Amino acid sequence: MADKYNISIRLTAAQRAIVDAAAARVGLRAGQWMRSLALRAAEQAEGRETMARTTSGERDWDALVGHMDDEIREEVHGAMAPCTRDEFATAYAKLHKERHGEDWPSADLQGLLDRALADEARGGEVR
Repeated sequence: MADKYNISIRLTAAQRAIVDAAAARVGLRAGQWMRSLALRAAEQAEGRETMARTTSGERDWDALVGHMDDEIREEVHGAMAPCTRDEFATAYAKLHKERHGEDWPSADLQGLLDRALADEARGGEVR
């Protein structure tokens, strides 16, 4: 498993509003959006950014991740990555049902999952 780093960023109220709005546009919470930006910058710096990041399926997957329970998501990621999105979603849904007593994804998120899994055939995976 890779080392983890915690990074703190101080934002003004105006800056936080911009971050919140940008994150909401893609269905993420602010912290998740900032983490995705940091990961993308690291990939670019290493010259290994993938074209899959620009697909609609990747954006759907990123938005779906924003609706996951952080603790469950990290547990599944630690146990399974790298894996397919379908494998990840199946394992996540099982744990989500066990811990929260409800199905995942909810009906309003099912379309995001369907599109993200359809995009998987073009190379998407959970890293």
